[in-house]
Parts: sequence; C-alpha cells; structure tokens
Amino acid sequence: TEHDWGFWDVTVRGAFSDKYEQVPGPLTQQLIDAAASGVFPAGFPTPAGFGDLIRQDGNQEEKYTASLSWRKGDFGARVSGYHLGDFVQTSLGVREGQEWVVDSMTTYNASFDYHFVPFETETRLRLGINNVTDERAPLADRFFGYFADAHRDLGRYWYLDVNLLFD
Repeated sequence: TEHDWGFWDVTVRGAFSDKYEQVPGPLTQQLIDAAASGVFPAGFPTPAGFGDLIRQDGNQEEKYTASLSWRKGDFGARVSGYHLGDFVQTSLGVREGQEWVVDSMTTYNASFDYHFVPFETETRLRLGINNVTDERAPLADRFFGYFADAHRDLGRYWYLDVNLLFD
C-alpha cells in the first residue's frame, strides 16, 4: 500500500555454501589411483578438480544482494549492492605455503525512475549508474588480469533506459 511517504521495498538475498563437491567417475578414479600409486612417471598430468571445491576457482562460500526501492506517484528510486566472497585460484599452485587468494568484490548500483503517459503510451524513463564506487575486479591470473567466470570488470557506467508500454 502506498502511504504519504510512498511505497518502500527492502530485499536481501544470500547464498552461503559449506560444501561443493565433485566426485570422479570410475575411469577417472582409476587414473587418479594409478598416479597415486606411482604407476605414472613424476610430472605426468592427472585429472584434477575433484573433492570439495568450495572457495576454489570462483566457487565462493558467500554471495548476497541487497536492495532498497522507493516509489511515490510517478517517481521511483532504487539502490542495491552485490557481494561475492573471496576464493583461491588453484591454477597458480601453492608457493612457499601461500595460496593465491582472489579478493572478495562488492559493487553498488543506483537508479531513478520517472513514469509518464505521452501520446497514450505508458512510459518509464530510468537514469541509472552501475558500480557507483568504480570497484574493479580483483587481480587474478586469467585473461585481462581478472577471473571473468566470477567477476565483471566494467567499472562505473551510466545508462538511460526508456520503456514504452503500448495498449
């Protein structure tokens, strides 16, 4: 219900994982067992990516979003945030007891809406800005220097969206 101060909506969503496991099939398990028993020479490539994969290569333990929206009459506004937890990039291996940790990333967005009816067509104009704080993707050893499977590195950008609804 809209009141004198307008209609407000708060949304918070989160995903918190404590396990993300992949089990090898029978033939792959034979290769893993053979490598572990010394059948293959040292350095022979063996299948990887099995076991508990949480916090490895883009499998974050935590992801969450939050938003606050307001609408009153023809006007509206929204602010939102998106957070991805940190993770380990396993392709770099462990050097001197240290793993390469790809930092967490949080971005914020904001938009302002105006609704009107020109020429009997319901229209919404939205002016928005994504990544308000100009957060850059954390450093990783991947194409362009970040982990594209998990992050976007677009920086701050503005947009104008026009939505027309014809009867």
